[in-house]
Amino acid sequence: MRITLMKPVNQYGLQAVVCALLLGLLTACDAKQEEKEDGSLTMNVSETSVRVEGVPGGSTTMTAKLSATVTAIDYEQRTVTLEDREGHQKTVSIGPEAVNFEQVEVGDHVEISYKQETVIYLNPIDAPTADGAAAVAIDAPEGSKPASSMTAVAEVTAVVTAVDLEKHTVTLQFPDGEVQTVPVRKDVELREDQVGREVVIQVSTAMAISVTKL
Repeated sequence: MRITLMKPVNQYGLQAVVCALLLGLLTACDAKQEEKEDGSLTMNVSETSVRVEGVPGGSTTMTAKLSATVTAIDYEQRTVTLEDREGHQKTVSIGPEAVNFEQVEVGDHVEISYKQETVIYLNPIDAPTADGAAAVAIDAPEGSKPASSMTAVAEVTAVVTAVDLEKHTVTLQFPDGEVQTVPVRKDVELREDQVGREVVIQVSTAMAISVTKL
C-alpha cells in the first residue's frame, strides 16, 4: 500500500468550482438525479442542501457513483474501454501514476465513488481564517488490482466588495483578485454595511476507485 501526503496546494485553483458551488448553494437547490452526457457513462448522482432560514450560506453534499465493466484494453497506449450497465461505452487514458494498470483485464468490474461537501458561511467579524488546501492519497500495493482513494480539504475566504439591494446580489473578491457576483437567497437580509465582511468556503472531497475480478 502506498500513502501519499500531497503538499498543500494553491487554493485559488479551486475558485472556478467554488463559484459554481456558491451559485447552487445560495439558491438552495435540492436534487436527486441520474445524469448522462453524450459520449459519457451514466453516473448515479444525488445532491442535498441544508440551510437555516435567514442565515447566509449553508451546506451542500453531492455524491456520485459509477459501475462499469472493462470491455477492451490497450496496454501500449494505456487506454481502457469501460461499459456501464446501460451499454454506454467510453475509452479513457490511464496516466503513468496508475502503477497497477497492467493488472487490469477485460471483464474486470470498476467501481468509482465520489463525495463532495461544501460549507459556506459569513465569517464573524475579526474571526481568524485559515485559507489553504491539502490532500492524502492511498494506492493499492504494486502487483495487485488497481485501487486508490483520495481525500482533500480546502478553505478559501472571499471579501464582500459590493451589495446590490435591488438585484439581491453580492460581489465577492478572492485572494488572487478575481471578482464574482452571485445571487443571495431571498430570505437572507442584505445590508450595505456588509461590505467588507468575509465569506468562508470550505470544500471537502473524497474519491475511491476499485477494480475487481468478477
